[in-house]
Amino acid sequence: MPLGLKLYFAKNWNAYAHISPEVDFDSNNHGNNKDDDNVEFGLSGSLGVRYSF
Repeated sequence: MPLGLKLYFAKNWNAYAHISPEVDFDSNNHGNNKDDDNVEFGLSGSLGVRYSF
């Protein structure tokens, strides 16, 4: 579930931040060996400033 925040700091301007969790289920063994199953967790995000006309 992504999580975001907007901040309006001047007329027609705003800033934003966004974070999103990631889960990657990776099996490099193609079903041959159960010991190589990997689950990786991470976060991705962004920051930005926008102007509206």
